[in-house]
Amino acid sequence: MFLIRITICDDNRELCKHLKDVLEERYGRGVCVTVYNDLQDLQGDYEPGKECTPADILIMDMDMNDANGIDVVAGIQERFSLVKVIFITDHIEFSTEIFRVNPNNFLLKPIKEETLLDAIERARKQVQEEADECFVVAFKGTVFKIKTRDIIYFESEKRTVILHGRNESWTIYKKLDEVQKAVPDYFLRCHQSYLVNMNEVRSLKPLCLELNQGDVIPVSRPKYKESKERFLQFLGTTRSNEF
Repeated sequence: MFLIRITICDDNRELCKHLKDVLEERYGRGVCVTVYNDLQDLQGDYEPGKECTPADILIMDMDMNDANGIDVVAGIQERFSLVKVIFITDHIEFSTEIFRVNPNNFLLKPIKEETLLDAIERARKQVQEEADECFVVAFKGTVFKIKTRDIIYFESEKRTVILHGRNESWTIYKKLDEVQKAVPDYFLRCHQSYLVNMNEVRSLKPLCLELNQGDVIPVSRPKYKESKERFLQFLGTTRSNEF
């Protein structure tokens, strides 16, 4: 079974233990459940620069000892946008506030076992589906996932590979050959040192690709014919004008 990391954050220790027991009874070794009874402890573990492997699913109490769980979730999602959040509360008036972030579900206390498992199962399926569409990056002590559609291109440089995303870049210690095996077919190896997301290609010219955001990527002579054929196939074109 696909291992799912679930974090529970609630100052009610008895409730946390109950939820943990329910999840472990249902999924067994398929889940790794972590419990926080203090919101500041959770926030501290997810702060920028700290080594952290994020939860796949976060079960969050919305109001803990005058601290706002929604604000903490907003900070976590800023770093780890793929975390699925299930809010729990006994204050129905808070329900409209959760849409300041991107919640996966909202459960009212007391939480029924069936309702909890239904919410977790829906979130778990989304996590599994997205896992096939993500690239895992280990960077400065943090392991996280980037949606492959948000990757513009990979660039090999000496013994590292630079992942160029939409808003920032990361250096990873892999060979480009390894990266190529881990990404979908819409990534084109147009050069020994470049692997490009064809969704981001504006045009193919002799020996270069022009990308939507303006970068120009070289196409090696040995790979030009194959690159042209693959790009046209990607576009769904059977005939082409001369390049």
